[in-house]
Amino acid sequence: MKKFAYEFFCGTRAYCPPEVNVKGRYHAKPMTVWSLGVLLFKMVCGYYPTDLDLHLISEKNWTRPELSRECCQMICACLEPEPQQRLNLEKMRLHDWFKVLE
Repeated sequence: MKKFAYEFFCGTRAYCPPEVNVKGRYHAKPMTVWSLGVLLFKMVCGYYPTDLDLHLISEKNWTRPELSRECCQMICACLEPEPQQRLNLEKMRLHDWFKVLE
């Protein structure tokens, strides 16, 4: 991974973080967290996040009654639009969602 920003996105558009479209560049770790958030969303919801979902997430107002609070929080932390505020890749495994036992 480079320490400086990538300027060319090469990958699946559905997994593309917003900073690519807004700034035309991205850093590998926050982009990876975004991609994992999209993948988690798809796995638990059955569809890719829509513009409405992403808007609600950015407004801190997204939830699904069939998902645990911790799962919704994990998705929201991964899909935070601002890369600097997004969940840290190294801290993902420490999230409360991984501690929930049902």
